Amino acid sequence: MQSDVKLTTQLVAVGGDSAGEISSRVLDAISVANTLQITDQDGMASAASLITQIATYKTRVEKLRKELVLPHRNRVQEIDDLFRQLSDPLSKASSSLETKIMGYRAELRRKAQEEEDKRQRLAAMKQKLLDQGKIQAVIVPAPIPAPDPDLNKTLRVSGGGAITTREDWVFEITDPLLVPRMYLQVNEVSVRLAVKSGERTIPGVRIFLEESLVKRGRRDV
Repeated sequence: MQSDVKLTTQLVAVGGDSAGEISSRVLDAISVANTLQITDQDGMASAASLITQIATYKTRVEKLRKELVLPHRNRVQEIDDLFRQLSDPLSKASSSLETKIMGYRAELRRKAQEEEDKRQRLAAMKQKLLDQGKIQAVIVPAPIPAPDPDLNKTLRVSGGGAITTREDWVFEITDPLLVPRMYLQVNEVSVRLAVKSGERTIPGVRIFLEESLVKRGRRDV
């Protein structure tokens, strides 16, 4: 097929003759596998033989790929490590500033809440005195409180930048035993490890035998 020829040519350009040779072998094996029909014991033996051959080819393909990629991967890793020395401190600096901003805003809210509590206490005390007739009511228009600019959701900075705050509903699990079943998830990793370790009875779990093929590559291909 033309696409197979193109693939082999591209692999030769990348990995040389060894890549071209393994490409030809792999493409032949794939062609045989796609057309092989199993109707008797001989057919099953041929399929089994081809499976082990494919396993070997997969190992060789992966080995060659790693050999070709390794030099580039090492260089990419060096570049990543170099720039990470800039990006990581930047992320930490930003996180530190965000923590300070949120702490400051929390303190503003705390003080505002204290003022509101104080206002309510004074209002309650005044109402009590009015009810007791100890003072006379004087109608004074209630002042409209101006919004605190420090608690605006959007913090605009020079140069056109801005930071916007928002509120999201989050959660914290305080007692796992009280969490409804619909929010729980079976730990399949633990179940699998238990079954492999010999556990054969787990309530709500069906444990059974399942046949599969174990492949081992050939040394003559």
